[in-house]
Amino acid sequence: MGITALLASFFGLVVGTSLLIGGSWAWWLTFIIEAMVLIVSVSTILVGDLWGLLGVLYSLAVFLILAKRDIRRYFGVEKKN
Repeated sequence: MGITALLASFFGLVVGTSLLIGGSWAWWLTFIIEAMVLIVSVSTILVGDLWGLLGVLYSLAVFLILAKRDIRRYFGVEKKN
């Protein structure tokens, strides 16, 4: 639980900085941190901790919310400006 909470806090800092600065690198940086949170959360689930499951759900939800516009652009749903 401690490692998951620590990574989630770090993820929040990175997301906040990415949103303030903006730019194309923010999506990839968010993806890398997201992968780290997911790996730690899944390993916590294997140990049998409910916090790991909550970490996975939280990280997936935040990632989809933040990446929605970029995903839509990638698949051609939204035009690039």
